[in-house]
Amino acid sequence: MMENESALESRIKNGSKNIEDYRLLGKIYFDKGQYDRVLELYETASTLPLSNEERGIILHDKGQASDLLGKKEDAISCFEKSLNLLVSEEDAGLLHFSGMNHYSLSRLLYHEKKGAEHAGRALEKFETLVQKYPDYEEKKMIYGHMSELYGRLGELDKAVTYFRKAIESAANDEERIGFLLGIGPIYRDRGDYEKSEEACKQALVLAKGKRHLAIINFELGKTCFVSNRVHDAIEAFKKALEFLEFDPVMRSNKEYAIEIFYGLGLLYYQNEEYDQAIGHLDKASENVSSHHEYYCSTHMTLGHCYLAKGEFDRARSYYVRALSTALVTEEDIKMANECLEIIDQEHEA
Repeated sequence: MMENESALESRIKNGSKNIEDYRLLGKIYFDKGQYDRVLELYETASTLPLSNEERGIILHDKGQASDLLGKKEDAISCFEKSLNLLVSEEDAGLLHFSGMNHYSLSRLLYHEKKGAEHAGRALEKFETLVQKYPDYEEKKMIYGHMSELYGRLGELDKAVTYFRKAIESAANDEERIGFLLGIGPIYRDRGDYEKSEEACKQALVLAKGKRHLAIINFELGKTCFVSNRVHDAIEAFKKALEFLEFDPVMRSNKEYAIEIFYGLGLLYYQNEEYDQAIGHLDKASENVSSHHEYYCSTHMTLGHCYLAKGEFDRARSYYVRALSTALVTEEDIKMANECLEIIDQEHEA
């Protein structure tokens, strides 16, 4: 691979106008988790005389790299521009890319009406693809994407059906791990925690090396968390942190670390291990803005920890911060004000 990488870099440096050189090198950078280099590479590629289809594919890949770097707005822009260029359904590959644009937008816009619309459009594209091109070599991946889309739309039984098809048609353990990690959250959303945990454990058995251990333990921790198995959830999240550096996707996107620290903080708080809770919630809070979905809960829980420790002034400061976000709910406001009243009473005593 390294020799191929060097040869591709040399050709591009010498002014190659062959888009395949750029895409092959981009794939190498993707596989190595070097998403910044992908973006730099495709900025250069975008200056070439490209067809609409080639430009659409480059924009799709730029969207993927931006998404993996946590650059949500850049990713959305790339996927939307790519959609406008990939309109033909007479080529299985182009139809796949078009469906993937909708698929990615459905996830990035999950909390908006547009998210569901893109999920529906992605399913239409993928259904057309598997029917029109039954021998398409990437059909198993399409099944996996369809499963996730049905999951987002709340059609969990259909999601399970398609993930099973994907698992059955997987060509190797790497693919099986990916599909098992997909079906696990669907089982979790259905409240079938045993099957969700079993999917994670099957993935652990198949995992070779350290690359997949972070994401598998991350999903296992989430399942244990929602099933109120505090100790098991803590152990799984700790292992996810231990192996985080070996997963290029999780390493490059800070949202994974935020969710792990946030989850550990809540779990230690439930366990009345307040110092441990504070340590992990502090790490989560370092990377969450006031517009982040965890901002209010993180600062509210920090307030609870300091209140339990009798450090009333510090508790007050965190309740005030929790109330400062636009995402605060009526329930949060009520809870924070009740706690602030307790602090005032303690000061008066």
